[in-house]
Amino acid sequence: MISKNLTQRISVAVVAIPAILFLIFRGGDLFLYFILLLAAVGIYEYLHGGKLALTSPFFLIPFAGVLGAVYFTATGSAVYGGICLLGVFILTGILLAIGTEPIDALFNRMVYIIWGSFYIGLLFPFVYLVRGEGQWLSAAAGSWWVFYLLGSLWLCDTAALFFGRQFGRHKLAPTVSPNKTVEGFVGGFVGVFLAAALFKTFWLQDVAYWHFIAIGTLIGLFGQLGDLVESLWKRSQGIKDSSAIIPGHGGVLDRFDSLLFAAPVMYLYLKYVLQASWLQSYSI
Repeated sequence: MISKNLTQRISVAVVAIPAILFLIFRGGDLFLYFILLLAAVGIYEYLHGGKLALTSPFFLIPFAGVLGAVYFTATGSAVYGGICLLGVFILTGILLAIGTEPIDALFNRMVYIIWGSFYIGLLFPFVYLVRGEGQWLSAAAGSWWVFYLLGSLWLCDTAALFFGRQFGRHKLAPTVSPNKTVEGFVGGFVGVFLAAALFKTFWLQDVAYWHFIAIGTLIGLFGQLGDLVESLWKRSQGIKDSSAIIPGHGGVLDRFDSLLFAAPVMYLYLKYVLQASWLQSYSI
């Protein structure tokens, strides 16, 4: 019998995957608003997970700062994005410095807020930046790379789960994620290189094999490490999922944790190694 959770996961995937692919290939403002929505939900999940009240300045300041950072950085104004995050750092620090709680509690709250703001505000814009501003297929080579990035992470996650369950014997990070194994971690690269072979064969034929090997290795490494980082945050707060907003899948940070670490690495590789033409106008 198929479990209720599995049924929910499949139902959501059937609807969400085509919708996400449409947004990727459509690009423009629609894709930007989608990234902003993900960032908004992500920072909400993070701050809510830290038990920060919705009306508290310690919620409102990082929430606004992160959205500003994502918007400005994604639209080519990285300096203004940095100013938004600097504002979060300064304002949060000032408010906590005049607080009346025990000093260790004040400092821990500041570290929590600043880390989460930079985690989401710095990394989410790269998902948009990888794609670039071109519209639709022929004018937007970056859309195929975002598709490749997501496909690699999805297959990596699936392969890691399979190999971990079938062959897992050695714990990878028992303190942070007791169920993850070295065998599953290595098996994830099978999924990554399968995605590389598919995209090299059908959609990105002009790219040399060794570039796919390099990019695939980076995606597999940083994507899975990103998953561990998010697990570290959740375990530190005593929560299982970042939220229940996506039925059967958890929250935005649960679904896109790998993407947050892999997207900046792919962007940097595309711009500075492949020297992708659609990225040369960006200042990052």
